[in-house]
Amino acid sequence: MVKEKFLKYRLTDLCNSYKAIATLTTFAIASKDFPQVKKQFFLLKEIFNRVLSLIKPIVKTEIYKNAKNLNISELPDYLEPLKTIDAYCKILSLKYANYETSDFKEKLMLNKMSIDCNCMDDIPFIKIGRALFENGNYPEAMQICYHLKEISDTAPTYSLMGDIYRKQGNYGEAINAYLKYLELNENDEEGMETLQQLYEEALK
Repeated sequence: MVKEKFLKYRLTDLCNSYKAIATLTTFAIASKDFPQVKKQFFLLKEIFNRVLSLIKPIVKTEIYKNAKNLNISELPDYLEPLKTIDAYCKILSLKYANYETSDFKEKLMLNKMSIDCNCMDDIPFIKIGRALFENGNYPEAMQICYHLKEISDTAPTYSLMGDIYRKQGNYGEAINAYLKYLELNENDEEGMETLQQLYEEALK
């Protein structure tokens, strides 16, 4: 019991530090200060690694795995301070993914940061795929699509796949991808127009 109380006390300090850096990160994102966003991301990683280093020698393996993956509902009460990190991870994941920049490398890194915070959210994966597609990196963009189909079978994955196939001149696969896209997002008029264009291009 004493050990658990001490652990909770130490974790609270670390999680409060995480909260402070996360708050500064939101200001840096709002200010479009990418160097600071990048610097603070690594500070957040460092704090979380310190949290894990503190927990690992004390808790059982399964509890450690749940802490590492921020499976908050599976953690004992004395690890409750990790809820702070989990909450800020979800907030920062969205903020990183929605950070607007025209710089290709910054765009990739921001969305990788977003994935690091919440690997089950498909938005940053879509944005990375789109960035790769717009940069002409079609094979890499398609790999993102394959991964997305495994974690989240949603409409944007198929529109991206269709656009990649279209650029490569593979109209049959592009049409199939857009048919699947419209099956999942049937009221999208722009998607319907794209599908019609694909049929016309395929017949030329």
